[in-house]
Amino acid sequence: MPLFCIILFLTGKGELPAGFFNSDEESHMMDVRHLFLAVNYAFIAAIALSAASIALLLGLFKRQGAGKAASCFSKAAISVTALIAIAGVLLIFQKNFERIFIAFHKIFFPSGNWAFPEGSTIITLFPEAFFQHIAMSIFLLSAAELAVLAAISFLCIKS
Repeated sequence: MPLFCIILFLTGKGELPAGFFNSDEESHMMDVRHLFLAVNYAFIAAIALSAASIALLLGLFKRQGAGKAASCFSKAAISVTALIAIAGVLLIFQKNFERIFIAFHKIFFPSGNWAFPEGSTIITLFPEAFFQHIAMSIFLLSAAELAVLAAISFLCIKS
């Protein structure tokens, strides 16, 4: 039950279970909530940008034909795929993950309330391996989505 309450809290739909975390952990969870909500807003903006891009591609398609629009789209997809692949390769190497994890926390939690002792409630719930799996899942889903978009573009170019 506490994990479900934490998920609701992080998405802005609930409160943390009373007394579950100590004050430092609770403070960090508040910061994480703010980051979650900011990422949610960024995701909504990305959807709007994607919709605008699709509209522009459809306009290009109508004016210059499928080949030109697909060519532009595939070049963009390949570029982004390459960037994500480079970032993913960095995450694959487990020895680099800890450094990336620390750098991420120093950037997004500058007050320093993100380091907790082994065995603390927050570390027990969210060990480093949890974040490694999340990072790899994000990378793999992003790479798969971009690969599908690139494949669609290449099929459009050939037709």
